[in-house]
Amino acid sequence: MSTSTPHRILIIDDNPSIHEDIRKILGARSPETQALEDLESELFESSPSRRPSIEVEVQSALQGAEGLARLEEALNRQIPYSLAFVDMRMPPGWDGIETIQRLWERDPRLQVVLCTAYSDYTWEDIVSKLRYSENLVILKKPFDNIELLQLAHALTRKWELANNHATSTAENPRSSSENAANIETAILAAAFKNLPELVTLRRKDSTEFIYSNLQHLSLGQGRSDRSEGLGFRAANTSLPLLPEKQPQSRVIEFAFQGTDYVLTVAATVPSEAKTSN
Repeated sequence: MSTSTPHRILIIDDNPSIHEDIRKILGARSPETQALEDLESELFESSPSRRPSIEVEVQSALQGAEGLARLEEALNRQIPYSLAFVDMRMPPGWDGIETIQRLWERDPRLQVVLCTAYSDYTWEDIVSKLRYSENLVILKKPFDNIELLQLAHALTRKWELANNHATSTAENPRSSSENAANIETAILAAAFKNLPELVTLRRKDSTEFIYSNLQHLSLGQGRSDRSEGLGFRAANTSLPLLPEKQPQSRVIEFAFQGTDYVLTVAATVPSEAKTSN
């Protein structure tokens, strides 16, 4: 069992069954479920079921106001949430947009996945209403289990690294803007490199990939020695078949530190792109 501190995740949705679905996908158990599984394992002398590599503690709220109360309690106890899954429609209370606005007023570093089956707002509407859009990803319902798990992995890791960076910067305010740019890219790369599917990352205004988790290899050019120290290697290579061109690839657009990015999750890893260790 991992001894690392679990990431704290908050689910805000008016449908209790959604809470249980997300818990199952993330491998989190309610106390009652965990007790039953422990008893079953003891009675039948079987090994506990394998859990995903992400360690999480999941809490639930059925309305936005309840979710805000949980977040404030967590901040007061100095055990903040790193990620929240927020439903768009939660009658009769706040909708997802208002809920996120209120959450970010108290904790602007919180990563948020907005879950929706409707087109209540365009992306432009959402960005205009939510100041911290770099911490937001929209997930359409019905969601894919792997995609939800990938987002949980990536966003909790992004939260962890961003908070570590903030602490380091506070202790060493002499950090240069060049180092900050390298660290920004490193934060994103570290968040995505352990995902089980091939991913590529590029800035929205460029066609050049700055990162791929294929052999943990950066596809950008001109990386400094400091970038190599953060896990990058400069390369003049490219994938034979760009993931964005593959059928069934998933493309997620997001902003981080004021820069727009495009993350592509490939349906398959091109055989030509596989390299030996």
